[in-house]
Amino acid sequence: MKYCFYILIPFLLFSCGKNFDSSLASDTSDFNAANSSINRANGDPARGGNLYSTHCMSCHNSDGSGDGIIPNIQGATDADILNAVEMGYGDMNPVLDLSIDDIEDISSIFDSFL
Repeated sequence: MKYCFYILIPFLLFSCGKNFDSSLASDTSDFNAANSSINRANGDPARGGNLYSTHCMSCHNSDGSGDGIIPNIQGATDADILNAVEMGYGDMNPVLDLSIDDIEDISSIFDSFL
């Protein structure tokens, strides 16, 4: 039981309330999200909400707050979102089945998280 405490406490201390930190994204020196960009203002929030529910909500919650291990994505920039989805972020693997339009649609709902 004593050893469980030593394993659990650091995990809880370092994972709770984790915010999006672009330094955790994969190395972008050679590859910057397919050299693309997105603009959340061009996205379709209705479609984005459906895509978010399918691909993101199970880890990032309905309000983008994260689950304590997966970071809070509230306030993430368009570039942060694109890089995380296309290249991975921390323990998150890239989401390869989303197009640039899909990512733009998903990001269009992020302002509602604030």
